[in-house]
Amino acid sequence: MTGKDEKARRKEILYSQREEKRRLVREGLPVSAPMMKALFDYIDEHLSSAECAHSLRHASEFIHTNRLPKEAIIAWLVKAGGYCDCEAIINAQELLEDAVPGYQDLLPPDGVPG
Repeated sequence: MTGKDEKARRKEILYSQREEKRRLVREGLPVSAPMMKALFDYIDEHLSSAECAHSLRHASEFIHTNRLPKEAIIAWLVKAGGYCDCEAIINAQELLEDAVPGYQDLLPPDGVPG
């Protein structure tokens, strides 16, 4: 195998691994990607007017208001590095943005404030 062929093979392996990681993120979501985006938008909006309280207060408010599975969503956020509202925006949202094609264009589900 030439150096060029080996480089192309390695590049394809890396691409496949990245795509598999993205697929696993999408499949592991506790609710739909549009609902997760609505959650992050809610948190971001509330953090723009106040500092982070180093808790998932705003996330919990959104989850409660929209009757979502709290334990599953909080566990997903924590696993993605979102231990508080600001880290949810910095870490968990970034993970989702990378995993979901067209993430920025997702609209909130019907009945969820956007």
